[in-house]
Amino acid sequence: MGQGLGSPPHGLVEGLDQIIKACEYGMVNATIMKKQYQDIFAANEKEKQNERSQARKFTAEA
Repeated sequence: MGQGLGSPPHGLVEGLDQIIKACEYGMVNATIMKKQYQDIFAANEKEKQNERSQARKFTAEA
């Protein structure tokens, strides 16, 4: 009849498994978002450098 201290209720274990899976999914999404941010930031920095280089060439030619 009783579950005892050694065996948690089955529903609790399933609930905790769902929480763990949701956390894992969230971490994967956060990792992907971080990589996308880094890629966008790097591309933006490269574009800024190109713009500065073009501005220097234009100033030198004038």
